[in-house]
Amino acid sequence: MVSTDSPAGQRWVHRREKYGRAVTSGAAGFLFVNHLPGMLAPSGSVRSGALGEIPAVGLSHEDGFVIQRLLRSDESVELEMRLTNRTGSAQFSHVIGEVPGQCDNEIVVVGAHYDGQDISQGAVDNASGAAVVMELARVFAPLTGQLRRTLRFEAYAAEELGVFGSAT
Repeated sequence: MVSTDSPAGQRWVHRREKYGRAVTSGAAGFLFVNHLPGMLAPSGSVRSGALGEIPAVGLSHEDGFVIQRLLRSDESVELEMRLTNRTGSAQFSHVIGEVPGQCDNEIVVVGAHYDGQDISQGAVDNASGAAVVMELARVFAPLTGQLRRTLRFEAYAAEELGVFGSAT
C-alpha cells in the first residue's frame, strides 16, 4: 500500500515507479491511496503501454486511513481484492500543427495531452497544457517561414491510458 504523495524534499515518484517497485519486491497486489482527504480514488495506468503483472486499485484517503488503522492494531489483517477489468482496442487522434521554419531538420516540439481520467475532466492534467499549446500555435502562426527552426505543436490523445499518445 502506497500513497499518491512523495517524501518531502525528495523527487516526486510516479505511481508507475511505485507499482514497478512493488512488483519487483514480490507484492501480490498494489493499493494506491490518495494522500488528499475528501478526494476520489486515484486512477490511471500502472504500466506504460502494457498490462500490469499484479492487481492494482486506487483508494480514497479515507479508505486508506481505515486500512492503515487496522494494520496498526494488534489483530491480524487480511485483504482480498476481486477486480474485474477489461482491455480492448481503441482509436485515437492527435492534433498536430506546424509553423515551418527556415531549417528543414531543426524542429522544436511543444506538446500536451488532452485526454483525462474516467473520474475527472482533466482540466489540470492536462487540458490546461493543451490550451497553452493551442494558444502558442495561434500566436506563432503569423511567423511562418520567419523563424530559424520549425515549431511543431502537438496535442496527444491516449496519454492517460498507458502513455500511448506521446509515444506514437
